[in-house]
Parts: sequence; structure tokens; C-alpha cells
Amino acid sequence: MHLAETERGVVASISYKIEGWTIGEERREAEKKIEAANQRKRQFVANINHEIRTPMNAIVGYAEMLAELDIGSQQRRYVETIRKNSAHLIAIINDIMELSKLETGNVQLLKSTVNLHVITEQVFDFFADQARGKNIEFTCHVEPDLPKYYIIDANHCR
Repeated sequence: MHLAETERGVVASISYKIEGWTIGEERREAEKKIEAANQRKRQFVANINHEIRTPMNAIVGYAEMLAELDIGSQQRRYVETIRKNSAHLIAIINDIMELSKLETGNVQLLKSTVNLHVITEQVFDFFADQARGKNIEFTCHVEPDLPKYYIIDANHCR
């Protein structure tokens, strides 16, 4: 038996010998395997982040260049939809990268004041062109007596 003093009190560690191994040794082996798997997962997420972010930056760049051209109103709406949705995808990529922060308990909410009407309009715009393309009537209405501003984590709300 092994005793260790921690902030929470005294912890006792007891090992039992089973067929040449102790339970403590088996636990340490399992913890090593779990840590190795977690390290591979973090590396995979980092690689995927790079592989997705690079083409996303190209999409955003080209959408910005298209927005500067003299194009029709329908094409301008398409370009704006690409720009907004690209920004949304980048936010999702950032969320994926927060996995390691979640594992260590270091996630922080980015509180900001947002206008409910603006957020609702952005979500509506996200789906409106797709609905029109399928001849689906798609409408949006925000009750006028709802508060206009809310404090939320705007990056995760959408």
C-alpha cells in the first residue's frame, strides 16, 4: 500500500499481484496506451485543420475578389452567400481545433452582444438560396416584442 498526500486529502494506492502483474502495472500500461491514442488524435486534428483551412482560405480569397467585380445582383448574392458560409466553415474548423482545449478544460466562451435580428437574418441567408433553388418557400419572422440584443457566444451560436 502506498499513501500520498494531495490537496483533497490522503490517497491510498493498493496493488494486488495477479499472475506476475499488478493491477497498478496494468493500469499504467492502459494509461500509456490512452495517452498515445490521444496524441495521435491531436495530431490527426492538427493535420486535418491544415488540410481544410488551406483550400478554405482560397475560397474566401476568390469570393472577395469576385465581390469587387462588376457583377449582377443575383451573382452578388451568391458571392455574399459564399463569403458568409466560408466564414461559418472557418468558425467550425476553429471549433474542431478546440477539442484539445476541451480535453484540458481550457475552453472559454467569447461573450459578445449580438442583435437577434442580424443573427436570424444570417441563418436565413444560409438556407434561402438553397430553398429558392428547390422552389421551396422559406420565410423568417422574429417576434417584435423579443429583446433585440443578447449576450451569447456568437461563434458557437450559429
